Amino acid sequence: MKKVLIIFALAAVHFALSLAFFLLSFAGSMSRFDAASESSIFARIVDALAYVLLFPVVQLAVRSGGGWMTGLTGYVPFIVNSLLWAIVLYFVINFFAHRQATTTAAAGR
Repeated sequence: MKKVLIIFALAAVHFALSLAFFLLSFAGSMSRFDAASESSIFARIVDALAYVLLFPVVQLAVRSGGGWMTGLTGYVPFIVNSLLWAIVLYFVINFFAHRQATTTAAAGR
């Protein structure tokens, strides 16, 4: 049960960050479009973070046409993407924690 709660907490944090960076990136793009100005270093960093956080599920959904992503169904790729990131992150952290513990235990013998 603890594992599931940790995964959902990681997914919630990822979901919030993904939406925040996506909205910041979109707002910055629209303001640059209206003013026809160059993007700042901050805007490029926000764009890059949004791109990374929305990889792979959201980007695949958008590239598939995205016509089905209307209304509340538009959140489905974001949620699935966040769950995928959380699961992978959880297992990567556990792998390295377990590896650290076994290395430390072996060194103590």
